[in-house]
Amino acid sequence: MPWLLENGKRYTFEEVKKGMAESSSAIRFCSAWLNEQPDFSLQTSGSTGIPKKITVTREQLKASAQITAEYLKLKPEQTALVCLDISFVAGLMMLVRALEVGMNIIVTPPEANPLQSLDPTIRIDFAAFVPYQVETILKSSHHEKLNAIENVIIGGAPLSEQTKTLLQPFTNNLYATYGMTETLTHIALQKINGAEDNTFQVLAGFDISTDARGCLTVRAAHLGSEVIITNDLVELISKTQFRWVGRIDDVINSGGVKIIPAKVEATVASVLS
Repeated sequence: MPWLLENGKRYTFEEVKKGMAESSSAIRFCSAWLNEQPDFSLQTSGSTGIPKKITVTREQLKASAQITAEYLKLKPEQTALVCLDISFVAGLMMLVRALEVGMNIIVTPPEANPLQSLDPTIRIDFAAFVPYQVETILKSSHHEKLNAIENVIIGGAPLSEQTKTLLQPFTNNLYATYGMTETLTHIALQKINGAEDNTFQVLAGFDISTDARGCLTVRAAHLGSEVIITNDLVELISKTQFRWVGRIDDVINSGGVKIIPAKVEATVASVLS
């Protein structure tokens, strides 16, 4: 029977479902999920427009979770670490993936180094972090704990070139993610360690293209008929691969020459390193 561990207290999924667990935002969501709640409300970050509340269905969240679970080969009885704020889609989807697969769940506060207070006897198989958390872990004595996690996804902001370099010797599976609330987190993953380019691999179920501005557009059956138009400039490599160039909002037009700060920053960082 899979379990959920939070604040030092462990509960079976059945106890969570029946409301026998001490209340928290994570446990309330898990209870709603296990009791077949059909719809959920999410707050968008503003990646594709003005931040707003959107309603998504249980089936949409399940489809997204299954796509990631299949790609990463997540298995029942493995353990997932949820150390992101679950009021946002990245943290919430970690719960959905674990619940759908039947993984054990460890919930910690979204602190800078969520690995420092973990029970060293519990093996973590899957975790999601933001770049700041990864940078903090790398500066601590817990970087080996990071390397021991079989599958790690990192998103919310681009990783710096320096951080990517520090992660190269790691032997686990480290991925940068591309996605947003409107796509129910990531649509594509980029292998960080062992990879020589910055290519994102599009996950099954998603169709990508670009609009007249050169910005990525996304379509997926589980997201409905609407095409999701982003403000992310990309270079399409194939129908299933692309390179992220930068945000069109950040482009500087200097004498007719378009300067993309993200590219400049990456170039400078590579020279300085």
